[in-house]
Amino acid sequence: MKQYLDTIQPENEALVEVILTAGEILIKANAEAYRIEDSLKRMFSAYKCQADIIAQSTSLIATIRFPDQQTITVIRRVNEHQTNLNHVHTINSISRNLTDGKYTLSQAANAMDELLISSNTSRNKRLYKLGFLMLGCSFSLVFKGGFNEFIASFLNGCIYVLLLVLNDAAGLSELMFDLLASLVLSLSVIALTALFTYFRMSFDGSIVLISSIMPMVPGIALTNALRDLLNGDFVSGSNRLLEALVIAGTIAVGIGFGMGIGGDGLWF
Repeated sequence: MKQYLDTIQPENEALVEVILTAGEILIKANAEAYRIEDSLKRMFSAYKCQADIIAQSTSLIATIRFPDQQTITVIRRVNEHQTNLNHVHTINSISRNLTDGKYTLSQAANAMDELLISSNTSRNKRLYKLGFLMLGCSFSLVFKGGFNEFIASFLNGCIYVLLLVLNDAAGLSELMFDLLASLVLSLSVIALTALFTYFRMSFDGSIVLISSIMPMVPGIALTNALRDLLNGDFVSGSNRLLEALVIAGTIAVGIGFGMGIGGDGLWF
């Protein structure tokens, strides 16, 4: 059990652990700040607790007053982020069931444990990487590419998936991985151009490159940042907006390095 909960009643300790774990999962899944704060407040209210919640992209702060008038403040640091709409949907369902009395605290805790365990299975990780691969191929068609662009995007997507596998072992930060991945993907387009030319084929390199980097573009993070800003959550919105812009800038820098290394061979 957490050391900062040693002084409160066991039933209150369990309540705080379950609800704040739900908030932590939502933050890691890149849910909107207002969604996180509203969900946690509703769950605490269901147990006649008053709660003030501040959800940011890197931390969760909660001040809870229990029915016995005991008050505590808990701060949790959140370092990992990976957009996962399934986690957002599942935690929302758990929150509603807990609020409506359909779940006990132990049932809610078990449901969250099952969610985290299922997300870490090798099957789900393979599906996650397969999704990245198919996403790049699909964007080549969205950008009006032909069969050659689709095949080149598929091959470039395979390289990106290989980079994801290598990063599982290396454990690079998100920014460093995006920088290296965009650099490698831009250089791989040069190699694919030479390969296709050898077989007397050609493709639009700009379509292939843009399609390949689309899985890295922080579109959901940018959308959530704007939603938080419009909702009045300026701190959370500004943090998310800065994060999205930095990621986009990192990708651009990586591609720029690739253009510089590839010279005239990259731009088509």
